Amino acid sequence: MPLKLEHEFGKYLDPDYWKNVWHLLVNRGLEALIQVAVLIIIYFVLRSMLFRVVDGGMARIVRHHPDGAGLGRMKTLQGLVRSILSYLLFFIFGVLILKAVGVNVIPFIEAAGVIGLAIGFGAQKLVRDMISGFFIIVDNTFMVGEMVTIAGVTGVVQNIGMRVTRLVDNSGRVYMIANGDIGTVTNLSRNPIVDFVEINIAASADLQKVMEIIEVVGKQLFEAPGSVLKQAPTLEGITAFSASSMTIRVSLATDPIHLLQEQMRLRRALREAFVEAGIALA
Repeated sequence: MPLKLEHEFGKYLDPDYWKNVWHLLVNRGLEALIQVAVLIIIYFVLRSMLFRVVDGGMARIVRHHPDGAGLGRMKTLQGLVRSILSYLLFFIFGVLILKAVGVNVIPFIEAAGVIGLAIGFGAQKLVRDMISGFFIIVDNTFMVGEMVTIAGVTGVVQNIGMRVTRLVDNSGRVYMIANGDIGTVTNLSRNPIVDFVEINIAASADLQKVMEIIEVVGKQLFEAPGSVLKQAPTLEGITAFSASSMTIRVSLATDPIHLLQEQMRLRRALREAFVEAGIALA
């Protein structure tokens, strides 16, 4: 065996060699562990600080608009910005952690372009969802807190994410709709909803008195503290009648979220007023 080769092989039999290797591995392992721990701490601290900046910015805007103007739009943008920041920070610190443990990330980054191109052909739906979500916000199609009808589903917009929009209907059911599948949108919150309630009264009732009661009750409901009515309910007229009863229609205007609540409030108030005035219900 050549002298050089014998010397090279002999060092593996030397206990001091393996002792040095062990110390080197331990030192590098501890160093990598400390770096990873520091990076994780910085990640959560930076993420919390950025989220506070975003939330604080929205809070300042809300304070400058006490009437609530643009609140829904700001909540929508807040959710989107927080989502983007989360993905961005996760990617950056993921790369830093891989470097800290000794993984060469350059080949991964170089391969990411090729892999991304391949994935792009198979993830066209995902890309379309993200682009559609961006234009939903830019075009101000709808915002968080508004009531909309999308794909036959009517509900309040709970969240607009990078990929899906979440709706909650009146029964509490949550619908996840991909942004790319959103076509025709009916936004019910941009203008007041005008609807009506119908009440059956006796055919012999005094119509003049009925009109006066509806006018008084409508004014009281409209001026009541906390009312969300856009105008006082008014009598539209008689929609049907027979020998024993008449059906009168009373219109009201409010936002879609409180429509059912205001209809029930109007029915209850009219019934109590009619009973107190001696007008028989049919």
